Amino acid sequence: MKKRILSCFMALALCLTLLPATAQAAEEDTHTHCLCGAEHKSEITTHEDTEKTTFDKWLTSTAGKGYTLVVGGKGSSSATSGDSLTVTDGKYVLKDGNYYLKTDVTIAHPIKIQGNVTICLTGKWIKKVDDSTGSVGPVFEVPTGNNTLTLTNCTGDGRIKCDSSSGVYVSGGTLNLYSGQIANSKGQTGTGSKKYGGGVYVNNGFFNMYGGTITENDADYGGGVYVKNGTFNMYGGTIKNNKSYGGSGAGVYVEKNGNFIMKNTASVTGNMIGYGSTAGYGGGVYVNAGTFEMHNNASVKDNTANNSSGSSGGGVYVNSGGTFEMHNNASVTGNKATNGTLNGAGVYVTGGSGTTFIMHNNASVTGNTATNNGGGVYVSVSGKDSKFEMNDDASVTGNTTTGNQTGDNGNGGGVYMEKGTFDMNGNASVKNNETAAKSYGGGVYVGSSGTFNMNGEKTSVSENWAYNGGGVFVSNGTFAMNSTASVTKNAATQYGGVFVSDNATFTVSDRPTVTGNTITKNGAASNVHLTGSAYITIGGTLNEGASIGVTITNPDGVFATGVSTDCSGKFFSDDKTREVKYDETDKTNNKLVLKKKETQPPAHEHKWTYTANNATITAACNGAGDCNFGRNGGSVTITAPTNLTYNGEGKTATVTTNNWKGSAVSEIHYYSYVGGNRSDINGVPTNVGEYMAEITVEKQTAFVVYKITDGTTEKIPVDSITLNPTTATLKVSEYRRLNVTVKPKDATNKDVTWTSSNNEVATVDQDGTVTGHMAGTAKITATAADDSGKSATCTVTVTDGSTPSQPGGSTGGNTGGSSSGSSSSGSYDSNPIIKTETKNNADGSTTKTETRKDGTVTATTTAKDGSVSKTETKKDGSSVTENKAADGSTGTVKTGKNGQTEAKTALSNKAIENAKKNGEPVKAPVEVEASRNSNAAPTVKVELPKNAGETEVEIPVSNAKPGTVAVLVHPDGTEEILKDSIPTENGIRLTVDGSATVKIVDNSKDFIDTRNHWAREEIDFVSARELVNGISATRYAPDASATRAQLWTILARQNDADLNGGSVWYEKAQLWSKDKGISDGTEPNAAINRAQMVTMLWRTMGQLAATDKVGFADVPAGSYYAQAVAWAVESGITTGVGGGRFDPNSTCTRAQIATFLARSMK
Repeated sequence: MKKRILSCFMALALCLTLLPATAQAAEEDTHTHCLCGAEHKSEITTHEDTEKTTFDKWLTSTAGKGYTLVVGGKGSSSATSGDSLTVTDGKYVLKDGNYYLKTDVTIAHPIKIQGNVTICLTGKWIKKVDDSTGSVGPVFEVPTGNNTLTLTNCTGDGRIKCDSSSGVYVSGGTLNLYSGQIANSKGQTGTGSKKYGGGVYVNNGFFNMYGGTITENDADYGGGVYVKNGTFNMYGGTIKNNKSYGGSGAGVYVEKNGNFIMKNTASVTGNMIGYGSTAGYGGGVYVNAGTFEMHNNASVKDNTANNSSGSSGGGVYVNSGGTFEMHNNASVTGNKATNGTLNGAGVYVTGGSGTTFIMHNNASVTGNTATNNGGGVYVSVSGKDSKFEMNDDASVTGNTTTGNQTGDNGNGGGVYMEKGTFDMNGNASVKNNETAAKSYGGGVYVGSSGTFNMNGEKTSVSENWAYNGGGVFVSNGTFAMNSTASVTKNAATQYGGVFVSDNATFTVSDRPTVTGNTITKNGAASNVHLTGSAYITIGGTLNEGASIGVTITNPDGVFATGVSTDCSGKFFSDDKTREVKYDETDKTNNKLVLKKKETQPPAHEHKWTYTANNATITAACNGAGDCNFGRNGGSVTITAPTNLTYNGEGKTATVTTNNWKGSAVSEIHYYSYVGGNRSDINGVPTNVGEYMAEITVEKQTAFVVYKITDGTTEKIPVDSITLNPTTATLKVSEYRRLNVTVKPKDATNKDVTWTSSNNEVATVDQDGTVTGHMAGTAKITATAADDSGKSATCTVTVTDGSTPSQPGGSTGGNTGGSSSGSSSSGSYDSNPIIKTETKNNADGSTTKTETRKDGTVTATTTAKDGSVSKTETKKDGSSVTENKAADGSTGTVKTGKNGQTEAKTALSNKAIENAKKNGEPVKAPVEVEASRNSNAAPTVKVELPKNAGETEVEIPVSNAKPGTVAVLVHPDGTEEILKDSIPTENGIRLTVDGSATVKIVDNSKDFIDTRNHWAREEIDFVSARELVNGISATRYAPDASATRAQLWTILARQNDADLNGGSVWYEKAQLWSKDKGISDGTEPNAAINRAQMVTMLWRTMGQLAATDKVGFADVPAGSYYAQAVAWAVESGITTGVGGGRFDPNSTCTRAQIATFLARSMK
């Protein structure tokens, strides 16, 4: 900027001879930039300054005693020397205009602003000095009226400083600071010769700070800024390294009726109070009956209260009805109250009625350090509406006390509540704070007149440390836990979670949890420790989800009195030798008591004995005590292979178990079994013969005997073959098909082979089609393929005449080396087979493909097990597939030329019997492709044999996915999604009773916020079955929480409950859940946690017993959800969150709900 100004001067000098003298004076020494000091609009970062300002006047001063202030530039009488201002009432008067400093300016009289004055410091300083000819006062005074001083700086280190007073005194006007510094000033002299407002003093005016720095100023009160009755809006910039000699507010002091508002990235940092011999308060900000607000990312950081006489409030000190509010991401961090018994390193709150400190949103008090009490916050208030309140996601975290003095100090690493009320609401947290080595209350210390209430759904005190009371220490005060508040994962040398002193009060209601707190040395559980006659007060109903661990010193074991209902299940003993009991012996005063556990008999040890009966071995327990299996150890059975016809493959026996609890079953051993004698064979039987398969359990043997046959025991030979016609005449290139009849009808092999006596005259295909090639005669012979030697002939005459005989005959039989006989006779085949191909497939099956004249292709595949699949495809794209499985089941799939598919399957008794025996669904011999369009989706009709009962059926689907569903089509045409239709690897599984017609639909919702989510498949599964809906057509909100009412509704839908009607949307689901014993129906709008989710799901599934006990460290054996969690783990529904933890009290997200539900259904 300096170079640019010099360039302007040079250009103007070259033009002086060309301009009139008045024009020269008007245009000399001007420069232009934005108010923030930036040259270009793109550089503006601190305000909405869209236009540049032209500074056309300049200021300088004369040297020597008196220091006269000189104004030059536009409007001055001299273009070079300017005009000297006169002093009126001891002050210079600077009127409307945009000024810049031409040189460093030294003055001995204050400058009084009149009108709207803007000054660019241009990297220079303007300094007021003490001079015998001068006047006492600041550099600038902005008095009442429409008077505004705007300060900016475009280059270098421009600053304002005053040897003996404030830099700027605002007495009713307005001060705007965009850039530059107000530094090295001493403040206005006030009551008792004390100094006020080292940098800026605001009295009944406005100070708007958009940028710049207020630094290295000194005053007794408000080393940087003093606000009395006025308003200080700090939108940016920094107040740093200011000091107070022993008063208060080294950075900013807010007096009664004063307002201080910080926004954006404004910061108060590095200021220090009490560095002299007198105690002081508020290293960063002191609020004395005024108002202080912090918004956005504003910060009070690294300030210090440092005095051996007892300064407090390293960051902020609130007193005498003052109000301090933090919003959004505002922070008080890294402040210290050191070098003495200093309290409240972050925030110190004291005073009478109306003294408040409130934290909102993500506001935080973090990383502060005090040598005495209250590393983060110290509160000692009284009177109406005085309080400390944390809301939303506000946090007090990472604060410490060092306790380097003697006596009761170093307590309350996070918060020290000496007197007054501390309310935690919403998701507020006190976390990772710690005290000095021998001090109390790592998270919160509640003094004798203090009250601490945890009210919010997710308020938490966690992961704090202290010598005693790692989470909360209650010393004669009151601590109340309501809603789902939690004190967890805290640690202490003595007692880790909540320490309640003899005369203190600890009240619980709703669903609080005090779990997972430990003793540092050995990791032993230490949740709530009650000393002397301290009790827990049940302040209201304890609901599902409450869980509190207890240790007491009271010898009678009583830890709660006046208990109206048995809520013993909501508590557990930290001492595993004790258990919680409900004592009703005194009918007027029921109690909760920790009692020694009764000596339990030794754990039952299973001792199994085994009995073999042919193919089955059973187990029974003879161990001492009560066997949890009722002494029934189940059974194991060996069964013969289902297919015993020789095919060159091994015939493997099957071993099935039924609730088997006994020892391991041996491998199957096979023997050759002839005439009652057996001999070992190597491996599985493959050849024709009789065999024995055997298994062993603890010397008891079960066996099965079976035969492998060659399938030829009932072979029926061919006894005659006839051809129709026996003579035929063809023209060259003409063809006709001969009909063959093979008798008897039940001949084992009815195939024939075809030959021609003269292939030059006529050839014959293996389906009996004869083609003429040249004039002459040939005999066509059909010979039986079963080695019976039976044959028949037809004499064919080929002519080259123009009137051939009419072809006759009909198609019949197979090709590919042989054809089957047919007793039919017919006329001319207008659509003959023109091509036949036979292929032997790798899996042992054979495929014969026939192509007809009109383009119809028929492919017939015969598998090794005898199953047949025949598909006829026409040129228009339509097709019909007919399948017959080896077990007798049949299926037909018809696809029209428009792609519409209809399928029908009839399942055999044998197929159903084999499937149920193997514990598998019956596989239908059809395959379809699911459609996204329900109207165009394929339909499948499933028919079962009479009296088959409910049967699980698997319909093969080529594109099955989690969102694929079966939609039942009712006889009246209405449709219903089958919620229990389950996608498998190869299709979809459903339950059929008698018969059913279903559509196979891809009902995936394809939510845009789940496409890359870990739970996408489970979300697709439940949303496709309309168990859980998205929050819109395109979004699911997987990581959002769900309410108890929403879970009741989901489970009710799963069980086809009628949810129509009700005064509120969830009323019917609420009544259903209560009626079925799923939930108590309370707190419909409360967020569901993981323990509640698993418990309600377990109850819905019938409260199935788990074989093993739960192995999570944070799931107490006596908790209401222990059995449910054990069942969920054993059923593969959950594996916990890692680290041996289930995390029962954390909120269950919509993704987790979908996952639990989907896994339970599959």
